[in-house]
Amino acid sequence: MKVKVQLYAILTKYLPAQAEGNNAWMDIPEGSSVKEVLQLLKIPEAMPKIVLVNGRHAEFDRVLAEGDTVSIFPPIAGGFPAP
Repeated sequence: MKVKVQLYAILTKYLPAQAEGNNAWMDIPEGSSVKEVLQLLKIPEAMPKIVLVNGRHAEFDRVLAEGDTVSIFPPIAGGFPAP
């Protein structure tokens, strides 16, 4: 089955060669989870801090379906210091 993967910031280096921008369609086995997508992309499990599936927060054990969009973000830093 095919899922769309979107990687952000320092994670973009793990995108497959056929990626367009920060997006890539991947063929994965039926019943694959977010964790298995991370393994296929060789992303260390400690790196992703925010995972969305179809725009909603998801855990690593979330089983994916045909056509899902998986967005993976590293830790986010910056902003203004607290007053």
